[in-house]
Amino acid sequence: MLQPQLRIRDTRLTLLPEQGAMRQVGASELLLQNSRTEHQLSGSLELPEAGDAGALRFAVETREVPADPLTADYDFYLDLDRLGPELLNLDYLPLRIEALSFDTEFWGRFSGGSLEYLQGGLALAQLRTDDPRLPTVEAGRTGFALLRRNDGYQLQLNDLVFASAGATLELDQLVLDSSWRDGRPRARALSGPVFDLAKVGQWLQVQPFVSEPLRATIERLAPQGAMRNLRLNLPPSGDPGEFSLAGDLERVSVEAAWGAPRISGISGRLEADRQGGRLHLDSEAFELFFPELYDQGWQYDRANGLVRWSLQPDQAVIGSELLHLGNPSVSAAGRFSLALPYDRAIQTELTLMIGMVDSDGLQTANYVPPEQVGRALHRWLGEAIGGGRLQRGGLVLRTGTRSLDEGREPTVQMFFDVDDAGLAYQPGWPGIDDGQVFVLLRDRELLVEVEGGRLLDSVIEHARVYLPGPGAPLQVSGRVAGGAGDIRRLLLESPLRSLVGEALSPWQLDGSARTDVRLSIPWAVSSRRRLRSRVVSRLDVWYRTNCGWSSRRSRVSCSTARPGGCAAKGSRDHCSGCRSAP
Repeated sequence: MLQPQLRIRDTRLTLLPEQGAMRQVGASELLLQNSRTEHQLSGSLELPEAGDAGALRFAVETREVPADPLTADYDFYLDLDRLGPELLNLDYLPLRIEALSFDTEFWGRFSGGSLEYLQGGLALAQLRTDDPRLPTVEAGRTGFALLRRNDGYQLQLNDLVFASAGATLELDQLVLDSSWRDGRPRARALSGPVFDLAKVGQWLQVQPFVSEPLRATIERLAPQGAMRNLRLNLPPSGDPGEFSLAGDLERVSVEAAWGAPRISGISGRLEADRQGGRLHLDSEAFELFFPELYDQGWQYDRANGLVRWSLQPDQAVIGSELLHLGNPSVSAAGRFSLALPYDRAIQTELTLMIGMVDSDGLQTANYVPPEQVGRALHRWLGEAIGGGRLQRGGLVLRTGTRSLDEGREPTVQMFFDVDDAGLAYQPGWPGIDDGQVFVLLRDRELLVEVEGGRLLDSVIEHARVYLPGPGAPLQVSGRVAGGAGDIRRLLLESPLRSLVGEALSPWQLDGSARTDVRLSIPWAVSSRRRLRSRVVSRLDVWYRTNCGWSSRRSRVSCSTARPGGCAAKGSRDHCSGCRSAP
């Protein structure tokens, strides 16, 4: 006859594990309950080896008892209070627990002689192991689940919160996959759905197990954003240097450091190992800023392409395949490579190639590095080109990105082809409107070609602005056709007035004119005296008179090198279609 209930009090049990020393537990009460379909054993145990006041309450039940009880299915429940390290220091664990105090409650099942799952919660008062790579936990809590997976187990820690070294870290979930090899569990992969990089970085900076170089790197880069779907694959050999990882970056940013740029809005798939990695960039709000080269960063609403890097013995090399970049003002594509020597006394080498189409002409100066071409020339580009639509353009830049004293000259080559653009080539001089402007910059040499457009009320046939280099005058030449009145305006409403004086003020010019202009202007200089000494202009004029077509071909030359400033030479008047006055 089946005994419905059996109660045992004040007994002592000896546990004999397959490996390691035996352990003893005391049972104040054990209760066995039976029915035709169910069997349950419950009770409470005292664990003298598990801590000062370790206690365990449990219940185990099964629906059948086969010939070999170890092969039956068992559902169980355990509630442990103030558990110490002794009970968990099993020989098959890959580390030794030196200090431990925790409470836990969980449910589980044994099936076919092995653990099928555990699920419960854990509250830690302290945890310290003999592995210096692991943090010492001062307090923490988590929900957990241990699930059987093929040849091993998966441990899930949910809503994990723990404090170490005075800093608290919160994670939504942490998953550890392991396999059972040679009678021991071997960690295979660590993963999680989301990691806040700023919070993880702040926590790591105060941990004693973090090396000083890593701590300084985290502080300098100040990472922000999130890593989602991270999976860190751990090698079977146990060598941490053979890791590989993959995850999805979401709006990640890092500060500029050691010649590398500041980057924000990084989104895309990341894959990496100890030798390097790659990023499949796919961002909607992306910014790139080289503080040693530019005054401000480049911002794009979209950025996509493949970026790779390799970690070599003496340097890191970062490079890209074709990247596509765009915002309402710029449509661009480009490539780059950046060599970053680990020795910070050695200069980096940046090679940047950008091509643009169908963009805002006002963007041209944003891609010119001020120090490499000179501040004055950079300012001129920003102020001179006004509006228009950039049909095509390109930049090639090769330079260092660290502030080091070294004699290697940078290489800057750039061109822009802008339609319907304005060109204010020098303050005080009449600007060019609605022209087709082509800009070519080679290091510190500048050439601007203009076709079409207008100068005052005259039509430009062709114009050219050329700067040979620093310290040289700005050379302006061109041919325009229009009303003769524009000649008077050019002479009286520009710095040429200081050369021609007031003699032309009463004049009124009428008719048409075709004018060749040659100017040599001291560049970025406001002193009138110096300006007068450096300006040369030549004008050829045809005009209409009251008696019909009449012309005087005059050549007017204005230069402070000549006494009186200006001189004119010309042919006698010639009338066509009328009789000359006596």
